[in-house]
Amino acid sequence: MPDYVRLLFCQCHNRPFILKYLITVGVHVIQDTLDSWAPITALDSLRLLLSDFPCSQIRHHAVRSLKNVSSDEMCDYLPQLVQVYAVMRG
Repeated sequence: MPDYVRLLFCQCHNRPFILKYLITVGVHVIQDTLDSWAPITALDSLRLLLSDFPCSQIRHHAVRSLKNVSSDEMCDYLPQLVQVYAVMRG
């Protein structure tokens, strides 16, 4: 991926949208992009756990990001996590 395109991806605030595009490009590009981004928010992490993102690298990145969330903030998102888990098992 050219450097100017990577810079655009790194500055984009709609990361889930960019990752949907990157899934079509290739796995190596996904990992390079995830590694170059700053940590993502808990809400973006939850979005990446949805079925829209079947790539295991993206899901791993989301789970890794959730490990940095405080217990109090995680309690705010617990109902969504349970829902994601239920959908994944369904």
